[in-house]
Amino acid sequence: MQATALLTGPEYLRQKQIYAAGTKQAFASFLAASNRRLESIDHNRVLALILSALSVLAMVGFGFLYLRRGRVQARLAAENERRRAASARDQAEETAHHESQREFIEMLQVTRDEGEAHRLLKDHLERSIAGTAAVVLNRNNSENRLEPMTEIPADSPLTAKLHGAQPDSCLAVRLAKAYECGGERKPLLTCSLCSGRRSTCVPSLVGGEVIGSVLVQSDSSLTPAERRGVTESVAHAAPVLANLRNLALANAQALTDALTGLPNKRSIADTLSG
Repeated sequence: MQATALLTGPEYLRQKQIYAAGTKQAFASFLAASNRRLESIDHNRVLALILSALSVLAMVGFGFLYLRRGRVQARLAAENERRRAASARDQAEETAHHESQREFIEMLQVTRDEGEAHRLLKDHLERSIAGTAAVVLNRNNSENRLEPMTEIPADSPLTAKLHGAQPDSCLAVRLAKAYECGGERKPLLTCSLCSGRRSTCVPSLVGGEVIGSVLVQSDSSLTPAERRGVTESVAHAAPVLANLRNLALANAQALTDALTGLPNKRSIADTLSG
């Protein structure tokens, strides 16, 4: 009876409730701790995943930047190489131009007469610029005609146009500066001598006076370097041609009578001695 009373008495029930409450509280504490550990583990996993993703993105970004930098450096290297090649090519062309001009000037200084100087100028221009035909034009002594001083093909339209042509029929002579014909842009004033092929005409200037011109015809427009070469060549040749003409006129006057125009005593003596 006493045992039964102990198991069913108020004290037992109170102790049972205390135990049950303690057990429940312990279990709740265990669940809370477990949840905290799980949350901590999940949080760490999320952080690890985020850090991994950021690492991958950083690696991809750095790789892209590295590849882009490599491409930029390769493009810059190729551009620098192209510029160096172009500079070397330009320098070689410039050297060849100066060498050609130097040879031309040397040959000009030893020409015997106008005819030889005219042919030299023609040959020099045609050799310097491939695919061109040069014609040296000169104002006659009376300065009322423009005459070809080098050979022109018989079938060339220029032959008929130069027959009795006046100096101002050449726009280069009239303008006293270089004139181009046959380009894509229609000129305001057409030169009556230039026709057919593209042409560049440069006047021969000596002391501000135009003594003639040089017509260079080609299948295509001249490059700036080629136009510069023509202008320089004509400028070098003009004073030599003027000197040779004056020398020829002086010799002719020395061998003729000023009043009659007939050979004088010196001319006859030279003829007999020859």
